[in-house]
Amino acid sequence: MASIINIESESAQVGPRGEVEHVRTSGYSLNFWNLRGLEKAPSHSNSYDIAIYVVSGVLHVYDEKNIDRIIAAGDSVLIPADTEYSMSAEKADVVEYRTRIL
Repeated sequence: MASIINIESESAQVGPRGEVEHVRTSGYSLNFWNLRGLEKAPSHSNSYDIAIYVVSGVLHVYDEKNIDRIIAAGDSVLIPADTEYSMSAEKADVVEYRTRIL
C-alpha cells in the first residue's frame, strides 16, 4: 500500500533556475516559481506538457508568432508538449505542473 508523503518547503529541492521542486515522479513534477525580472527568453519547446497557475502577479506567455498572452493572478495556461513558446514576468508567483518527465 502506498503512503502519503508530506514535503515541507524547507526540504523541497531548489532547481538550477530557482524553481522549488516540491514533487517529482517518473510521470510529473510540481514546482513553485518566484519570478522577479524574468526577461523574455528565446522561444523553445519541451517534450512534456506544462500547466501553469498564476498565484500572484502577471505572467506573459508568447507563442510561436510572438503573440503575448497575459496570464493574471487566478488564471492558468496550458503549454502542450512540443509547442514553441517564451515567457516573461516583472513579478509573478506561479505553480507549474509538468507531465511526462524524461
